[in-house]
Amino acid sequence: MKLYSNRILAAIAIVLGSTPAVAVNKVNAQLTSIIRAAGYKCQEPVTEIEEELASAPQERAWIVECKNAAYKVLPLPHFSYHVEVLELPE
Repeated sequence: MKLYSNRILAAIAIVLGSTPAVAVNKVNAQLTSIIRAAGYKCQEPVTEIEEELASAPQERAWIVECKNAAYKVLPLPHFSYHVEVLELPE
């Protein structure tokens, strides 16, 4: 039984160890294309944070931080989006 549990632990360690850390912060390509379609430049996307809006419990927004700026992407009805420019913290 101990050999079996050691194999399971070894398999879990291999799977977790092989997952790149970059995948956690990987920015959705669709969000960057929405930002660029709105006429803004998103140079080298860094992070993406999904947040629930306090005013509407079922609504979500995404904050995408790029190297040159940060943007808030809000979904609108009929598959459109509103992009808002945020100030980058210094």
